Amino acid sequence: MAQQLDAKALIVDEACGPFKLVDLKLDLGNLKPDEVIVRYHHTGVCHTDIHSRSHATPQLLPAIYGHEGAGVVEHLSPSYSGALKVGDSVLASFCSCGGCNNCQSSRPAYCDIFVPMNLAGFTKDMQQARVAYTAQDGSKGEALIKYFGQSSFSSRMILTKVSSNVPTKLVCALACGFQTGFATVFEKAPSDQPRSFELFESVGVPVPASARSSSRYERSKQTLLVTGMGGVGLGAIFGGKTLGFGSIIACDLNDSRLELAKEIGATHAINVKGLDTAAFAAKVKECSADSRGASLAIEASGSPIAMRNVIMALAVGGRSVVVGAPPPEAPLPVPHAHILAQASSVEGLLMGNSMPQVTLPFLVSKLEAGELAFLQKMVAVYKPDEMNQAVADQESGKVIKPVIEWI
Repeated sequence: MAQQLDAKALIVDEACGPFKLVDLKLDLGNLKPDEVIVRYHHTGVCHTDIHSRSHATPQLLPAIYGHEGAGVVEHLSPSYSGALKVGDSVLASFCSCGGCNNCQSSRPAYCDIFVPMNLAGFTKDMQQARVAYTAQDGSKGEALIKYFGQSSFSSRMILTKVSSNVPTKLVCALACGFQTGFATVFEKAPSDQPRSFELFESVGVPVPASARSSSRYERSKQTLLVTGMGGVGLGAIFGGKTLGFGSIIACDLNDSRLELAKEIGATHAINVKGLDTAAFAAKVKECSADSRGASLAIEASGSPIAMRNVIMALAVGGRSVVVGAPPPEAPLPVPHAHILAQASSVEGLLMGNSMPQVTLPFLVSKLEAGELAFLQKMVAVYKPDEMNQAVADQESGKVIKPVIEWI
């Protein structure tokens, strides 16, 4: 008989239903060659978990959510050939198939099957897995696992991820939202170099010297605008500080979060309460490094109104990026002529197009160096049986990053 491990998990068995603490038995004989079992010490609660719970179909329930786990490798598949070993500290993030064109070109967040793998519990061979559980009332069932390739709302679960050696209650806060905001800045920051004609030249188009410029668009003259000071937005603020934007404008309805954004690196803070689009755009231009508006705007609140506002506050040639999840059917009421006349761009970005094995070690190194001390003000720790209170506190804005403590 295959060895089994006992574990606890938080399951949801109906859309919008409460999280319930249950007991699991994990069969070590079912591990695939690329799978390991990790005992999570702490798990971050992400808005994506709550959004998935709210929109889950019966086919995807019951389910174990969670994708921001930090802990220690406890067991490896007998045929595992990766770099991890038992006892390693690890941090989880999103998963990808590794084989599609986007994965092969170092764009795992653009994986062809990102959504089914990360939001519906499918493996890269498009299979789903379930695990047996026993609820506290004695009832039994099977729950869908492998949410984001893992399911970290459990004390032990299957995943593959990068190693870490920092306090897990803080490091798990970097895994999704913070990483997304930080990486988005690096992915979409306007170039500070003169225009390149590389593609023209690659096909033999002659480029005269008179067309070239040696003038640089210095980062100190660029403006980063970020709306929504949750984990994603605060990660973007830190990214802007790291890259050296001349003006970093934080926007929110919560003054305490705006103060935290300034502590992290924002040069300006705007409480948007009562501001219409015109007033908002005027305020952004007033705060921008060159009075032109935002060079890069990141909308992290999920509000369609906020998205309209950031587009209208862009400088000529500015870029706006949607990273906050809006309501599924929400329209984007922006004058098309304005986008054309301003040469603006509007785009969506999953996970900041991050490469976790690049982004996360860097962020962890900053945490180890004491440069992310502000995480202490973002994180609030809850026990597993306090999960529903953690969700309520996050949704009310009382807490930025709830963290579940399993140890």
